[in-house]
Amino acid sequence: MANIEHSTLTSTELHEPKGANSADANTVYVANGVGSGAWRISPNAFCSYVSPTGTTIVAPTTFTLLNPPTSTTGTLREFSHNSAGRLTYTGTNPMTFRVHAQISFQHIGAGSGIVDIIVFKNNLPIGVPCSTNVSGSGSVSHLSGLNQFDLTTNDHVEVYIQASTGDVLIETFVLSAEGII
Repeated sequence: MANIEHSTLTSTELHEPKGANSADANTVYVANGVGSGAWRISPNAFCSYVSPTGTTIVAPTTFTLLNPPTSTTGTLREFSHNSAGRLTYTGTNPMTFRVHAQISFQHIGAGSGIVDIIVFKNNLPIGVPCSTNVSGSGSVSHLSGLNQFDLTTNDHVEVYIQASTGDVLIETFVLSAEGII
């Protein structure tokens, strides 16, 4: 086999990026557009709350923080979790995230109405609210929404809820964020 200088190879002949043999697990190579790049972790996180008795949010007629008494931490890569449904991005690279919120709940109160959830970023609504009609009291409903937006270091995301009538008994809750590399 002939010796070939690496600098003479065309782009179709190049192999893995430099450092592939020593890259950390769960990292991907991100090109910088000028012939180089870096190994980066793919940040992601989730937290959840599940309770057979649930937690009641009393008359949330305006958007109210869905603050479960204790939520369980799942994967946390470049995120922290406050045990009450908040995910905070701790990574140093600003990037775009897909943020998914999902709840199962019971509407408590007479009459019909509408229940909405929305993701807040740094205490401000962002994305599109998800709504469902509820009628009567006690039936289980589900809401799920997916949004995509940018996060920078120390930005946090939480879920807020509102109901046009009655109380809302939260039985399950999941909030997740996945970095798009």
